[in-house]
Amino acid sequence: MEDLKTLAARANALGVGIRRGFSVEWIDFSEDGVSVGAGDRIFHGHWLVGCDGGRSTGRKTAGFAFVGTEPEFTGSSVEVELADAHLLSPGRHYTRAGMFTFTPPGTIAMVAFDGGAFRRNAPVTLDHVQAVLREISGINVVVKALRPGGTDPLRPFSRQFLVPRCRPAAVTTLTPLLALS
Repeated sequence: MEDLKTLAARANALGVGIRRGFSVEWIDFSEDGVSVGAGDRIFHGHWLVGCDGGRSTGRKTAGFAFVGTEPEFTGSSVEVELADAHLLSPGRHYTRAGMFTFTPPGTIAMVAFDGGAFRRNAPVTLDHVQAVLREISGINVVVKALRPGGTDPLRPFSRQFLVPRCRPAAVTTLTPLLALS
C-alpha cells in the first residue's frame, strides 16, 4: 500500500487527477487525447492509466488484446488449517517443483512450475491445494480445511495495450484506478 501512496503523491505533484471508484463504460481515443465515460460522468485527458487487472472492463472496452505466452507457472494464496503444521518450516522455500511461503498458523503462498496447468476458472479445492503443496514441498502434509485466496495464471499484455492510439499513454495492472491529465 505504501507504493500506491507514493505513486499517488507523485501523480498529484505532477498535476495528474486520479479518479477512484468509477466503472468505465466507454473509452474514446482521438488526436487530442482520450475521453472516458463512467456512469453519468465524462473525463477527458491526455493519458489514461487503467489498473483494474487482466479481466479489465477498461482494457476490453478499449479493444486491447490480452495475449502473450502461455503461463509457465500457477500462483495460489490460501488460508488453510493443517493437521501437521509442524512439518512445514516458516518462511520461503524453493524446490525444483516451485516455491512456497508458509506463515503460521496457516497462510501459504505457492508457485507451482506446472506450465500454468491450473486455470483461473477451475475451483480451488482442498484436494488440489494439498496435492500442489505436497508436490512443491516434498512433504506429506495434510490440509484439513481451506479458504482460497485465489489463483491467477498471468499473461503479458499485447504491445497494442502498452502503446495505445493516443499520445503517450501508460497502462498497467496494480489496483483499480483511473488517472487523466
